[in-house]
Amino acid sequence: MPYATVSDLKNRLNIVSTDTTRDSVMAALLEAAERAINGLCNRPHGFIADATASARYYPGNGADCMRIDECTQITTVAVKDSPTDTGYTDWGAPTTTLAGDGDWIPATGSADNPEYNRTPYTLLIIDPNGSYSHFTSGVLGGRKVPTVKVTARWGYADDVPAQVREACVVMASRWWKRGESGWADSTANPEMGGLQFRQSIDPDVKGMLIEARLIVPAIG
Repeated sequence: MPYATVSDLKNRLNIVSTDTTRDSVMAALLEAAERAINGLCNRPHGFIADATASARYYPGNGADCMRIDECTQITTVAVKDSPTDTGYTDWGAPTTTLAGDGDWIPATGSADNPEYNRTPYTLLIIDPNGSYSHFTSGVLGGRKVPTVKVTARWGYADDVPAQVREACVVMASRWWKRGESGWADSTANPEMGGLQFRQSIDPDVKGMLIEARLIVPAIG
């Protein structure tokens, strides 16, 4: 799913919808803006969650709460009883997120103050009514090995966040205007009495994404 459509861009640029002569150029700009946003936000796979669930593997931390990648729905959590086991045991899934009738609960936020009522989920917490007290540690011989298998629909959201859509349109619009000026590094601005110099990422775009807390911190 693209972050914005050619129609969105035409509306912003006041170009009539029936003029399709430059649609391919606009589509290319929108795709480039999407990739730039993903890079700025440190999200190589973008914001849209996978349509189908798939498994990812994690070393357990031996605690009653562990962090996972962003996802919108969790279908299965399976855990090894020991890091040397060759198979995983499916844990009981709750009938609803907060039913209290499974072995795990999805959440987001911090481990000390988890949030249960919004996605994307980024945490798994042991259900106090379940059969387990911790996620099996993945430390073996001084190295970390996978002991937890989570099957989920990975990604930030099912729909494009409003700030991301707007950022995509703003970036593509800006590049379109620069193209019309011959891709100059600066453009005259009579109202301000000077020149406007090009910046790699528009400050307003950065502000939209930073203030919405959509940028994943880089680690390492």
